[in-house]
Parts: sequence; C-alpha cells; structure tokens
Amino acid sequence: MDAIKLKQQWSEEETSCFLALWSSSEVQSKLDGASRTKPVLQQIQREMAVAGFDRNLVQISNKLKKLKKDYRDQKKDLGRSGNGRPRRNPHFDVLDSVLGDRPACQVTGALNSATIMLESMVDDSLQQSSTDPELSVINDRDDDNVELPPPLGCSSPAPSSSSSGEASSERGKRKRDSTSDLVQYLERADERFLQHSKDMDDALRQDMRADTQSLLGLMGRMVAVMEAQVQK
Repeated sequence: MDAIKLKQQWSEEETSCFLALWSSSEVQSKLDGASRTKPVLQQIQREMAVAGFDRNLVQISNKLKKLKKDYRDQKKDLGRSGNGRPRRNPHFDVLDSVLGDRPACQVTGALNSATIMLESMVDDSLQQSSTDPELSVINDRDDDNVELPPPLGCSSPAPSSSSSGEASSERGKRKRDSTSDLVQYLERADERFLQHSKDMDDALRQDMRADTQSLLGLMGRMVAVMEAQVQK
C-alpha cells in the first residue's frame, strides 16, 4: 500500500494546501535554524489530514525537495533568459516568497481582511451559543447531576411541659429556626447550581474557540496561497 501511495501524483489543490502550511510564518519560524525538521513536517502532515489530504512524512519531504529544485531551476532559467520568460510553475510566487530575496508582502492585505472576517464569525458564533436552545438543554441535563448540600437533620422533639405557654413559645422558636435553616440550605444550593452552570458554559465556549481558531489558521493560509497565485 505504501509503495502505491508513493507513486500517487499530487493534485494542484493538494500542493496548494501543502505550500500554504509550509510557507506560513509560524512554520517558517520553527524551521529557521532548526536542527530537526521532522516535528515540523509532522505538524504539516496533521493539518493536511484535517483538510482531507493523507500523506506520509516521506511523501511530504520528497515533495518539498522537488518543489525547491523546480524553483531553483526556473530561477536560473529566468536569470539567463530575462524576466519575460513565461512562468511554467504555478507555485513559483509562493516558493519565491520564502526562498527568494523579496519579502512576501503581496497578500498581506487580503490575508488580514480574511482573518478579520473569520474572527468576527467566531465571535458571533460564541455569542449565539449563550442563547442556543440546544446548549440550554445540555445544561439542564447536566444540572440534574449537581451535588446539593446534605439535607438538614431532624430536630429531636422537645420534652413535654405542663405549661401551655412554654410549649407554645418552644414551638414558635423551633419553627423560626427551621425556617432560617431552610433559607440557608436553599441559598447554598442556588450558589452551587449557578457555579456549575457557569463552569459548563465556560468549558463549552473554550472548546468551541479552540476548534474554530484551528480552522481559522488553516483557512487563512489557504487564502494566502490563492492570493499569491492570482498575483502572478
């Protein structure tokens, strides 16, 4: 199976996805001066898998070497024949933004605009989650498992008294004490309920933000590659 996959050709979309990840400032900062590139290539491999492209490390490494070789060969051809020579490599601009002498600044504006738009979408989705009926149902179900304070102990009956006045006074005192204890019990239960609901909402929003930020980074890098190809 691995031998068959090694012979598979890379599509333009797959190559663009790979170059978007490899040319990002995050990946380049990790590669700069690194003695081992395997962890970085593994990160690229995972993000490509998220985008639907399944490649092993050998394939990714060989593809990068081939792209660099093609870029250098075409760079030499352009130097000998002048800049008027047509560019046959559709990924030349992306490779040149990393391997060339000029800074990769052509797509900064478009990338920033796309990033701002996507971040706005993330914030809107998080705000809507607070009023989402489905999330309310989840919280209601979890609230059933809230641990409430232990019930109050029953008071032992007061000894009988021959005086009806003293008995009536004792009953009134016990009633006031029971009411006060009940109020305190309800207050503690309400505080635990509110804290539990807040913890559940915070955890859910944190998970949603982490997943969305990961997708945001991948989409931003894809926008950068597409804009670079348009600028050719």
